Amino acid sequence: MWTKKDAKEIAKLVEEAQEKLNMQSWIVDLYFSDDPPRENGNGKTTAYSSILFEYEKIKITFFPELVKEQKDNDGTFEDTVYHELIHGLTHELYELATKRFVTQDDCTNAVERLTQRITRLI
Repeated sequence: MWTKKDAKEIAKLVEEAQEKLNMQSWIVDLYFSDDPPRENGNGKTTAYSSILFEYEKIKITFFPELVKEQKDNDGTFEDTVYHELIHGLTHELYELATKRFVTQDDCTNAVERLTQRITRLI
């Protein structure tokens, strides 16, 4: 079960991360699920992102496993928040990689956009 304190801490971290990652124009929707986490090849998922990169919109769903993991490791939510937001920046390349027909121009343009985003961060 999510506490207001945990949700508020994550929301604050998302705002800070958006600024640091130059993603202020992105619409970020946060959801705090009480459902069991998804299983992936590495164990239980602590968060999951759904991205519409062409509209700069990301929905991040956090699972209770994140709180357990954070408490077990005496850590913060920061790594997970950054990880999920960065999926927004890299998602275009994922989309291209999973398409059947991709042109060289598609790849070049996607790499250039990502390179420019990383340049702005530095």
